[in-house]
Amino acid sequence: MKNLRKVAAAFVALAALGAALPAAAADSRGFQIYNSNGSIKIEEVWSAPVNTPGLPQTIWVEADMQGPIMPGTTATFDLPTGYTCYYDLKVRFSDGYEQTYASINVCRYDRVQAN
Repeated sequence: MKNLRKVAAAFVALAALGAALPAAAADSRGFQIYNSNGSIKIEEVWSAPVNTPGLPQTIWVEADMQGPIMPGTTATFDLPTGYTCYYDLKVRFSDGYEQTYASINVCRYDRVQAN
């Protein structure tokens, strides 16, 4: 009978852990950028929450890049948890061209195709 109680307690503990994991995963936020340009790398990436209350202008935060995003490759960026799922993203290519992408859902890890 003691062994049955131990097995039941272990099962309850595992079930509780399994229920907590999806909640933790729901808090993760981020995005992917795919560089579909054939010859130019992406050198800088910024993000800014959409419709930040109380701020008169967009405040861009530079992403922590491990290096440039080479043509034909994808980079993933994580964001801290926050109050919104929607961010504007901006990239700068090595030729100086900048492109902005509006209202990207970072709660779904949306993928942006930059070219």
